[in-house]
Amino acid sequence: MWLFNVLTAFVFFVIYRVIISQTDTTDSNWFETILWILKILVDLGFSLVFLGGMLISSLAIFLNLIPKVRSSFVLSALSFLGIPVIGLLYFMMDLVIDNVVNKFFATFILLSTTYILITLAEFIIFRKQIKTYTNE
Repeated sequence: MWLFNVLTAFVFFVIYRVIISQTDTTDSNWFETILWILKILVDLGFSLVFLGGMLISSLAIFLNLIPKVRSSFVLSALSFLGIPVIGLLYFMMDLVIDNVVNKFFATFILLSTTYILITLAEFIIFRKQIKTYTNE
């Protein structure tokens, strides 16, 4: 399950990089070329932060190895969904406060929400397996 989560994070990283790299590269002078290179570096930094956040989120699943966490529905849900949901809510609140919306932010929110939905499906499958395991 963890490997699937990490692979999902990597696939979303690649999709994210492809989407934000689809920019117009018509440079007319030296200054615009420098700005375009800086934009690429900033986009790469943001996408690496996105990948890092998703990998940290997937590592939190290992908290379910602790019996107390595994037996509690709330703690188990937090170990699966806590970090991604808190990160997305923080980012969305920051956007509302700054009143900034562009392609980069919309892509980030869409991919983060998709990642959370996939992690939710993993959590439901995990809880069914735990319930089956404890009933045996």
